[in-house]
Amino acid sequence: MPGFSYGGSCLPKDLKALNAIAKNNELQVPIFNSVEISNIQHLDFILKQIEIDGKNHIGVVGLAFKPGTDDMRHSPSVSLCEKLLESSYEVCVYDQNVTLSKLMGKNQSFLNQHLPHIEKILKDDMDEFLRSCETLVIVHNDQQIVDLLIQKYRDKKIIDVVGIDALKICPNYQGLCW
Repeated sequence: MPGFSYGGSCLPKDLKALNAIAKNNELQVPIFNSVEISNIQHLDFILKQIEIDGKNHIGVVGLAFKPGTDDMRHSPSVSLCEKLLESSYEVCVYDQNVTLSKLMGKNQSFLNQHLPHIEKILKDDMDEFLRSCETLVIVHNDQQIVDLLIQKYRDKKIIDVVGIDALKICPNYQGLCW
């Protein structure tokens, strides 16, 4: 399934290691070299679409680097939120797997370093989260959010980076997975 930019604690580190090994052995690995560039360009493309949209209250569905975990290390969603906040957007986030009181270790340190005011933007209530946003960036396929969008918030601007077919019936849907 297509999705947003990659992240996590393993793939970015392993990719850098493979590129370093190739460089040390004077090998050309153009695909490996281009993966990180493509990842950054995907994030920049989403940011540009948000800028073009012209709305200021942005909601991000999914903070962890992938659904089903609370691991935010090198999460593209964290990077997206950082860049949006740096550009003076009002940002709120919903991730059913992220509970601030349960975070620990490197995961907690990473989040505190990159989004030090996370407690102000992370929402626990889906309905409150959806009401507070003008534009939603769907990074995780969260069925409860999808159901609420279809039933109650069909007119929200939706930027879908994971390719959720059910959302295509919403009038302001924009699918942007690659």
